[in-house]
Amino acid sequence: MTVPVFFSIDTEEDLWDSYRQTDNPVENVACLPTLQRLCDRYGAIPTYLVNYPVASCATSIATVSTLLGQGRCEIGMHCHSWNTPPFAAEQLEANCSMLSNLPQSLVFDKLSHLHDTIVRSFGVTPISFRAGRAGFNSSVALALRNLGYRVDSSVVPFFDLSQYEGPNFENAPNVPYRFKPDCTLESHPEGELLEVQQTIGFLQQNFIGCSSTRKRIAQSFLGRLKLIGVFEVLKVLNLRKLAPEETSLKDMIALADKCLGEGYPALHMVLHSSTLLPGLNPFAPTKERVEEILSRIEGFLRFCSLKGFRFYGLSAALNPQILTAIS
Repeated sequence: MTVPVFFSIDTEEDLWDSYRQTDNPVENVACLPTLQRLCDRYGAIPTYLVNYPVASCATSIATVSTLLGQGRCEIGMHCHSWNTPPFAAEQLEANCSMLSNLPQSLVFDKLSHLHDTIVRSFGVTPISFRAGRAGFNSSVALALRNLGYRVDSSVVPFFDLSQYEGPNFENAPNVPYRFKPDCTLESHPEGELLEVQQTIGFLQQNFIGCSSTRKRIAQSFLGRLKLIGVFEVLKVLNLRKLAPEETSLKDMIALADKCLGEGYPALHMVLHSSTLLPGLNPFAPTKERVEEILSRIEGFLRFCSLKGFRFYGLSAALNPQILTAIS
């Protein structure tokens, strides 16, 4: 079975929970060559989704440009609204963390400025995108379309981010789909944009049924009693992301098998670049934890290679011969 596998990395600053507009260090980017060598070992083609601090720092530009020049990766755009100029909105946390909460004109101005910076810094025109903190809606999609972007990967199926002032993706499609900017969570065969979301699913069969059960529990009195956590421990309802920062190698492989059994046409693993340097984010507080995450990545890439799956950059999803069964 030939399955396309995508691996995208939010390539961003070192600061995890800071909404600083300027002076954002990007020391973690120096670790990307280590990740690239791991990918090279299995023929994986990572997509580095770079944000403004990375695209505007000479040192990180040099690192990413070297990898890009070797022809074994591609780059896309990643936006943290709080550190991407212009800065015109009131500096509230909801505005800082979610691009989707900003006025449409400001969304376009930020994405346009970031796009131009990436083109100028790396000499390529990106067509793939992921919003920081999953802050994605029609305003963002419209700006992307007008800037010539074709692939988005911001949607987080089965998750409701309303408590963080973000979108609700609980009812979003969980497999790649074309969509129009005014209906970002609805499949449309003539949509100008293609959603290639991170692979998310359950370790149990019947994802839609599992999702409905999970939603009912979360909205009920039992949900307030943490029953979802009980079901997790009992291995009755286990929601997983294809993310080595959060998911064990065993569960990533089990998730891949379940997703393919549910009809997923591709697999998409994601990572934050700050995870590669110990102590920068909650996922990798120590060197040992970084090594464990790298081991999970290698294990999953090895699994895909042994299965005969094929690795691609995100832009390749536009090729109908690579990504089939898109509605």
